[in-house]
Amino acid sequence: MNNKHTQGKWKATGLEIRHINNSMILANVYQHLEANQSRSEAEANAKLIAAAPDMLEALQNIYNNFSLNIKHNQGLNISEIKAGMSIIERTINKATSQP
Repeated sequence: MNNKHTQGKWKATGLEIRHINNSMILANVYQHLEANQSRSEAEANAKLIAAAPDMLEALQNIYNNFSLNIKHNQGLNISEIKAGMSIIERTINKATSQP
């Protein structure tokens, strides 16, 4: 799978999405009128966008692992399922700012 987006880890700093290594600004989230969207909602949107590369990587890893097992007619063992669930949980936590 060919990824054309800016590679590497991203982070949300307020309403900016930056590359974690060089702080290059990748995107800005704009807060709409206060009546329509709070600052905290706009910052949560920025965190969700910043988590996109991690979410894509997690999905690709899980897909590749599962498809490899299917291709070789092997079932998934519990450790592979737990590893996949751990990746999913970490990614969800990053996207939703959970510790």
